[in-house]
Amino acid sequence: MKPGKVIVACMRNEALYVVEWVAHHLTVGFDRIVVYTNDCDDGTDRLLDLLGQDAPVEHHPNPGPYDTGSIQKQALHSAYQLDHVRQADWVLHIDADEFVNVTIGQRRIDDLVALYPDADAITLMWRHFGSAGKATWDGGSIIESFTRCEDPLPDLAAGGLVGFKTLFRPRSFGMMGVHSPKLPTGEGLPKVVNAAGVPMPVEKMLSLRGSDYAVGAHHLTWDNACLHHHHVKSDDLHRMKRARGDANGRRNGKRKIGSDFYNASNRNDVDLRSLVDLRPQVRLWEDRLRAIPGVKEQESAAWDWFRAQYQADVPAVAP
Repeated sequence: MKPGKVIVACMRNEALYVVEWVAHHLTVGFDRIVVYTNDCDDGTDRLLDLLGQDAPVEHHPNPGPYDTGSIQKQALHSAYQLDHVRQADWVLHIDADEFVNVTIGQRRIDDLVALYPDADAITLMWRHFGSAGKATWDGGSIIESFTRCEDPLPDLAAGGLVGFKTLFRPRSFGMMGVHSPKLPTGEGLPKVVNAAGVPMPVEKMLSLRGSDYAVGAHHLTWDNACLHHHHVKSDDLHRMKRARGDANGRRNGKRKIGSDFYNASNRNDVDLRSLVDLRPQVRLWEDRLRAIPGVKEQESAAWDWFRAQYQADVPAVAP
């Protein structure tokens, strides 16, 4: 069966939240989740293999060499060679700290794409969630644990942190980029809109370099759908994130607790429980996933590793 809507993700050391993240995106209507991993210490790779035994989850190791120049770009290049990715109706590349939130209709991805039947791509803007002042995390749901986020929309003139990921039709593009697809295949320019239907600039889609959007204030919206971006969670989880490095394994001061980037991402302006409302449905998928033999045990092993590394009296790495 042709998968209609596919997520592609890159992961390293995400085992604490993989089950919730997978369950959430199956709940909102994605048909298949394709994940590439590298250098996992916490068993994320093994957990994904287990999930794939009885769920639409597909795990691919990404050990290198990285001929495209980066870990992440190599994974996206490899994923775009898969027939069931290229033949899907829609593809979305997101990370394990990003959760799709559709706020119209039945809150499924079909409700969003139905708004724009002629679109080649639909952008989903980040809404940054913060630590809620938590130094440690005691487990459970990321969505329920961290409900404070940014409000209002970021101010571009003041340097507000803005980002998008893109839900796109693979038939319309020759390449999958980090934030947007590239190299349109049609005769004219692709039709790209934000979640509110406002046309988005497409110039960077025509080049191999860069995948962000050159936007103005009128392009910014959380209407109809957005991405809840949990880049910042509790301090102990952030120490693990920084030790792991970014999507390409780089560990630098940009993501240190208290850095400008950290502070711009750590937004706790309002309490927003929009995705908490979906948790009863998501838990049904979580229960099914945890019933797969070995999944609970692998999650438990990941917790043991995390506690030993990041919840001891002395952190494994500096904040």
